[in-house]
Amino acid sequence: MKSIKIFVALALALAALVVATDGRGLVGRAYSCVFPTYRVERVAHVVKYGDTLYSIAYAYAGQQDKWDDLRGIICDIQAENGITDNDAYWLAPGRQLIVPLRKEMKND
Repeated sequence: MKSIKIFVALALALAALVVATDGRGLVGRAYSCVFPTYRVERVAHVVKYGDTLYSIAYAYAGQQDKWDDLRGIICDIQAENGITDNDAYWLAPGRQLIVPLRKEMKND
């Protein structure tokens, strides 16, 4: 519990330094390492026979910068394409799905 309090205090101090220096310099880079910013890149995927949401999420898991478990990626795919849990079992071959990938924005 004490280590969490120390982490929160350091994070708040770092955030204050970022605000004070307008995010420039070493402090801004340190802030972006602790609290990275992500943009969403949408990739089209055409469903093939035998594809499942799990297999699609697994195929794209290594292409995003944000670590996420497969269930999180599956939920992102479902939300992006309006797929309910009941519809997830009926992915028709030839259907185009949008796969949202989280890419880290680099502050250079």
